[in-house]
Amino acid sequence: MKDLTQGSVTKHLLHMSAFMAVSMFVQTLYLLADLYWVGSLGKEAIAAVGVAGNLTMIVLAPDKKISHAASSSSINLSSCRS
Repeated sequence: MKDLTQGSVTKHLLHMSAFMAVSMFVQTLYLLADLYWVGSLGKEAIAAVGVAGNLTMIVLAPDKKISHAASSSSINLSSCRS
């Protein structure tokens, strides 16, 4: 396990945010694939997929941040007890 109390704070933040960035990138690719397939159904369908994709991003971004923060906190707590 990685001790986040040692070393560069910037390096630790970049390391943890890289996973979130990759996850958001994959989610964006998924949204683009949805838009491609729904594109032939009309403007309303495209708008619906676009709105749903944006709402998904708004919900997932804080969720990912909180889950990463909680997991890194639990790792730090478990390493302090050892």
